[in-house]
Amino acid sequence: MVRRWPAGLTAFAHISLLLCILWLSMYPGCAARRRNTDSTDTLVNLNGFMLSTDAPDINDVSPMCLYELQKLQNETAELVPVLDSFGKPASGILAGNLAWLGHFDQCMAVESFRHCLVGMGANLSTLLGVSTVLPIQWGVCAPEVCSEEDVRNSLELLLVMLDVPWLTIKNLVSSAVSCTEKPNTNFDIGFILTCVAISTLVALTIVGSVVDYCLKSSSQAGSSNPSGEANGNFSASGGQGSSRQRHSKASNLYEKLSVDYEDENEMNSEDKSSSPNNPQTEKTPLLSSGIPPRSTTVLSVDVKHETQPNVLVRVLLCFAMSRNLPKLLNTKQAEGSISCLNGIRVISISWVILGHTLIFILQAQTSENIVSAIGRWLDNFAFQAIANAFLGVDTFFFLSGMLLAYHTLKKMKETGGKIPWLWYYIHRYIRLTPTLALLIVVLTFLLPNLNQGPVWFRLDRTIGFCKSYWWSDLLYINNFVQEGQKDCVSWGWYLANDMQFFIISPLFIIPLFWFPVLGMIALAVACAASFITTSVLVYQNDFLPGFFLSIAGAFAGGSGTGLSSNLDFQKMVYVKPYCRIPPYLVGIAMGHFICEIESRSRRIKLSPVFAAAGWAIAGGLGMAVVYGLYDINRGASTPTMATSIAYNSFSTFTWAIALCWVVFACHYGYGGFINDFLSWSFWVPLSRLTYSTYLFHPVVIYVYSFAQAVPFHWSMINQVYMFASFLFLAHVLALLVTLTLEFPVGNLEKMLRGALTRERSGQRSK
Repeated sequence: MVRRWPAGLTAFAHISLLLCILWLSMYPGCAARRRNTDSTDTLVNLNGFMLSTDAPDINDVSPMCLYELQKLQNETAELVPVLDSFGKPASGILAGNLAWLGHFDQCMAVESFRHCLVGMGANLSTLLGVSTVLPIQWGVCAPEVCSEEDVRNSLELLLVMLDVPWLTIKNLVSSAVSCTEKPNTNFDIGFILTCVAISTLVALTIVGSVVDYCLKSSSQAGSSNPSGEANGNFSASGGQGSSRQRHSKASNLYEKLSVDYEDENEMNSEDKSSSPNNPQTEKTPLLSSGIPPRSTTVLSVDVKHETQPNVLVRVLLCFAMSRNLPKLLNTKQAEGSISCLNGIRVISISWVILGHTLIFILQAQTSENIVSAIGRWLDNFAFQAIANAFLGVDTFFFLSGMLLAYHTLKKMKETGGKIPWLWYYIHRYIRLTPTLALLIVVLTFLLPNLNQGPVWFRLDRTIGFCKSYWWSDLLYINNFVQEGQKDCVSWGWYLANDMQFFIISPLFIIPLFWFPVLGMIALAVACAASFITTSVLVYQNDFLPGFFLSIAGAFAGGSGTGLSSNLDFQKMVYVKPYCRIPPYLVGIAMGHFICEIESRSRRIKLSPVFAAAGWAIAGGLGMAVVYGLYDINRGASTPTMATSIAYNSFSTFTWAIALCWVVFACHYGYGGFINDFLSWSFWVPLSRLTYSTYLFHPVVIYVYSFAQAVPFHWSMINQVYMFASFLFLAHVLALLVTLTLEFPVGNLEKMLRGALTRERSGQRSK
């Protein structure tokens, strides 16, 4: 009986034989022996590839590239490091070790050579009987004169010569070959201007703090020396009085400037629940927005000309860290505020970062065991919390709708239904956009120059799209302007959705104020329309249930479920407002409910049995959404179309319903230790960083994951360490952005609004 090799071993033998041929062909002795065999052939060595001039389409390789490759055969000093820089197959291919990156730094150190990453696809249908194409990444060291097209053409010729039809050239991102250029010491104008802009923000922060310190010192000097006798040089006729007057003016000026700007979350000064220390009055969980607060600071106060603060001084004080940092770190919460929202907000942004730690590192494709790791994790029940971390974004949608409805309706009750709708939108845009614009500038001009590596080129996708599609992010329509996922800030789809929800929110809030029943009907109809739309899209495109399963299926390159596994789910469902609006609508309904309870001064009393039942139902709903796909994710059961439609259409709505109970129970005294934890004052400062943390945390993940020069081993402990590091660094970066840009912009807006208020008041008084 003849014993046959398994097909898998045959595949590895092909790969090993291929690498041996490439290795041996590099040496001049081998080349000489081949030339003696056929003197009519001109042997060309392309990074270890032996090509002959009679191969098909050899003319597709440029003459300069051919010349450099021929010359390399006689230069042993360069030959050895070039050969040693090649990526080579390692153990663990079945576990997903498909990134043969080579030695990037060593290749780049060789003069006139550069590192290129080649995308290859191993079709296992003929080798293992599995309809899967393994995406292999092969690092090669090529002469700089060889273009990416030269490298690709030579590789294709090699595969034809070696007769390996199961191995083909495959696109990595936009091309099959991506080469890294030598570092450029001459930075472009965009990089220089970005550095100047960031330096200017830092300088304004420092100068503003110095000005604040000087004003404070002058005020303290005036308070400690009211008689003006410290100098001892005043004349009897008026020196002492003049000194007292100067000190009084200095003290008065600082007191006026020392009146804290309203916190970014303040609605109005008369409402205690809207005090400057109450972060729950913001209109969106990531950043305050919505109806602008009435100015109650010194900026709105008429003062005499001699004590009116200088405009430049007031502008500089808007940037003063000595003022913004205490405001950020203030943990006081007003009585009656929904204090549990602080903890919910911080936990939600941490959950989002946890999920992005997995998803964004998947994009780098530098793990040596991604297949086996994901297989083990999907079998882990606890891992479902990571796989469904996208629900953290739906938590923000719910909070945004709830807070917007609550405070807008409350304001309408105070003003008889009058709301400055134009400023309603202007205020929102001003508060959100500057920080987003800074992120776009960083992605476009700063990030490309931070590092290099074999897979760093993948960031070019984001960077290139930023140069072409930056306007769509600043207009908050990037979730619709996507030609093949061409989006500058890919995670900015949340901001686009939230802004779009904000724009149409009066369609629900106004009816809720004047005709509550009609408003609730409008909310119900909008939810039903969203359910139907999502169901139709899922049915027509055979989408898998849940975001993670679709992304993982697309990455694995196969399905085996009868349903498609592709990134169209993200483009057609995940980022579209008509599919994501249900949690926002539930939040609006919840905000209206709380506002009505407070306006009628009702006291909520629940029996212990009812409260326990509420927690049990809410917990059951939340667990069903997070862990309901466990058997499907681990392959124990096959998802049906009914399952896909039900989960994709109703999961986020169900999650929002569960959140309604959490907020209700915690706010009205039925939260117990859960409310104590969520209302912990520790969360208050961190909750003020959520907007900048959300925007900039992918930058932290990108810099780490795309800078990997060698494949890394993915394990749960590594995931924990990476998540903890990303979480900490993201908040540090968010702290800097908040203190240098987000808070100052809010202060400048209030200063401008105060000036406009004074001008209008002056015109009315004439």
